[in-house]
Order: sequence, then structure tokens, then C-alpha cells
Amino acid sequence: MKENQKVFHILDGISDGVLLVAAVILAYLVRFHVLNGSEKRLPLETYLIGCIVIVPIMLVIYNVYGLYNAYSARRFEKECFTVFLCNSIGAIGVIGVLYTVKFMDVSRFTVALWLVFNTLFMVLKRVGVRAVRRDMSKKGLNRREVLIVGGGELASQYLDTITKENELGFVPIGYIAPTSNLNAAYLGDFSVLDEPVQARGAVGTTAFELSYIFLI
Repeated sequence: MKENQKVFHILDGISDGVLLVAAVILAYLVRFHVLNGSEKRLPLETYLIGCIVIVPIMLVIYNVYGLYNAYSARRFEKECFTVFLCNSIGAIGVIGVLYTVKFMDVSRFTVALWLVFNTLFMVLKRVGVRAVRRDMSKKGLNRREVLIVGGGELASQYLDTITKENELGFVPIGYIAPTSNLNAAYLGDFSVLDEPVQARGAVGTTAFELSYIFLI
């Protein structure tokens, strides 16, 4: 599972890099061909050369802001806002650098269009990824069994979230707590942690052999 996640994160970064370049090309075409921009303009090749510097920097920004953390750890609304925030930082940074080095031939309107298109591309990509993960989860793929240790309010909220949002890929096999008060299979109190867990295919494994354990 960890190896699959590593490969997925690499592909995630590569696809974002491709979308960054695609957004630059589309922004250029819209600015200078669809909207009939000024005849005095830099060739598209100049913008693409700039991508050699911009794309790695943007991928670092995405990583710093957690866009390459596990999808299961993020809510979609927050992720969309983070995408817009990162792209805004990138666009403002590009314009700031252009003013600093007094390189004024790059179209600021093109940069603004790039911000819009890149944000749109990345949001649509993440919609697609979540749809695929949801479909895989329904088919029994990309699912991780979870043993919840605890029965408090946070445990209840967590259980409710992973039950409603199937695309997260977590399947609760039950929970362990001093008392039975959650809407899931009650497996006993904390004394059973070293005993075999028998629920939803986890027969014969101990609590610590499960793929994921959340202490809540």
C-alpha cells in the first residue's frame, strides 16, 4: 500500500507539472489569438522556457501546502482553496520578479489567465481523481481496514466521516473503547488489543497487524 501511494504521489506531481504548462499555453493562445492581443509580444517559446523555472517552484509550493498528502486526509473544499492559494502565490511571485528585474515584456494579463486556467485544470483533475477513487472503493479496491481505538466525540466524528465519504477508502472493522456507544462493531475494551480481531476479513490478525489504527 505504501509503495502504491508513493507511485501515486509521483504521478500526481508529474500530472500537475503537465497541467501547469498546458495552462501557460492556453493562456497565451487566449490572450494573443482569441482576444487579439498586442502585436508586440514575446513568442510562446519564451513563456515555455520560463516554465523550466516556474514548474519546479510551483510543485514545491504545492508540496509545502500539503497538496501531495494523502487524498484521504483532505476535504475537497479545503483542497480547492489551497490550489487557488498556491496558484495565487505563484502568479504574484512571477509578477513581482518581473518588476524586480525590470522585464516588462511578459503580459500580466497572460499571467492572470494562467492563474485562472491552472486553477480550473487542477480542480477538475482532483474531481476526476476522487471519482476514480470512489469507484475503486465501491469495487473493493484501494480500501484500508481501520480499527478505531477510542469511543469519544472525535472517534464518533471520524467514524461518521469515513462512513459517508467512501472515496476516502477507509473501512472501519470496529472500535475498541471502555464502553459501547458508537454505531459500529464493538470489539471490546482496551484489554483485547493483543487478542485476535475477528471482523470483516480480519480474522486471525491482532489489532497491531491491521493496516491502519487511529487512536482517537
